[in-house]
Amino acid sequence: MIDYFELCVCPEPFNPWSGVLVAHLAEMGFESFVEEEPFLKAYLPASLVSHVAWETVLNNLSERGVKLSYSTNSIEGQNWNQMWEEQFEPVDLGNVLIIAPFHDLDTQNKKVIRILPKMSFGTGHHQTTAMMCQGMEKWDFKGTRVLDFGCGTGILAIYAELLGASEILAIDIEPWSVENTLENMHENGCSKGKAVLGGIEQIEGVVFDRVLANINRNVLIPSFQHFNRLMVSGGHLLLSGFFTSDAADIQEVANLFHFNLIASYENSSWACLDFVKN
Repeated sequence: MIDYFELCVCPEPFNPWSGVLVAHLAEMGFESFVEEEPFLKAYLPASLVSHVAWETVLNNLSERGVKLSYSTNSIEGQNWNQMWEEQFEPVDLGNVLIIAPFHDLDTQNKKVIRILPKMSFGTGHHQTTAMMCQGMEKWDFKGTRVLDFGCGTGILAIYAELLGASEILAIDIEPWSVENTLENMHENGCSKGKAVLGGIEQIEGVVFDRVLANINRNVLIPSFQHFNRLMVSGGHLLLSGFFTSDAADIQEVANLFHFNLIASYENSSWACLDFVKN
């Protein structure tokens, strides 16, 4: 069994900074998280600790005025799958129920997405993923071509197919995210999507009616040039993964590339913006 490194952080206030930490640490390879307010516990294989600059994340938050304390611990190998299953709760977003493959629930009259997240981000538990799913319900996906940029678990790509998309491309720069997306697509019986490794700048020769991106602002802002070249006129662009305080900056860049804001959502200081391309 694998030995693990535990990072226990106490941010003040717990919300929204716990969610911020989850987003950043997940990008760095932390595999699982447990929120026991006021503590966030993050886990990483002990063999990878020397390659992950987690202290930089904490230092950056401290420089932004976030009060936090932390401790670390070494944990001997144990049945992590069993522990994770005991902690993973279903997510009911109204029109869609997000569960793990091991959940035994009555799912009648609900759209269902089965997600096994492993090392990837996107289970519906985080506010940004929930807002993305709820924002997608406002659109007509029937017969559309969709890009899921930074796919993580593939949850948005899978939901796009449930909503009627005819062709879906999911991309991510992390190999384990692409692998996890492919597993989750198979678990959900998806036939319209594919997942590939790479960045948005590598996409050529195709245009999309719908683009979905739940990534931090530092990735989104320089990506607008690619959103512009890859999207049809009248196409929808749905973005999250950033704070409400960042929304104005993102909207300013969007306007430069002729994207009009048609709706916005907020949840615990996190934002989600819905644009249409002129």
